[in-house]
Amino acid sequence: MNWKELLATKYPWLFNSPPWRLKEGEDENKRYPVCIDVDDGWKSLIEDLARGLDDLSLKVSPEDLNMMYVVQIKEKFGGLRFYMSSCTEEMYDLIAQAENDSYSICEKCGKSGKNRTGGWYKTLCDEHARELGYEYDED
Repeated sequence: MNWKELLATKYPWLFNSPPWRLKEGEDENKRYPVCIDVDDGWKSLIEDLARGLDDLSLKVSPEDLNMMYVVQIKEKFGGLRFYMSSCTEEMYDLIAQAENDSYSICEKCGKSGKNRTGGWYKTLCDEHARELGYEYDED
């Protein structure tokens, strides 16, 4: 099981679509995992964010929590995009901070990085920028 699948196991309320979204007649235990379309360098960033959201979920009523789930996680313009169906203001602030932080973390390896251009925007360390043909700082 990879880290993305483990997140769905550890935080099922967050990373699996809720049972009320099942089609009529579908098994109640069937869940649709969320699409996490980022590279492994952001693993710790997303794990920390999930842990923080899980902590904040304790302040939310079960009815409201049932309506909250991750819709999509992806990279756009070199930064993390973390979309939820709904969330509290505190959760939104935590997500915004993680999205901001992603612009200084290499999406490939997790080292310090910066937003680069090379056709597409991508946040990369110098090593991965060089390897992938993006602008980089020469030593």
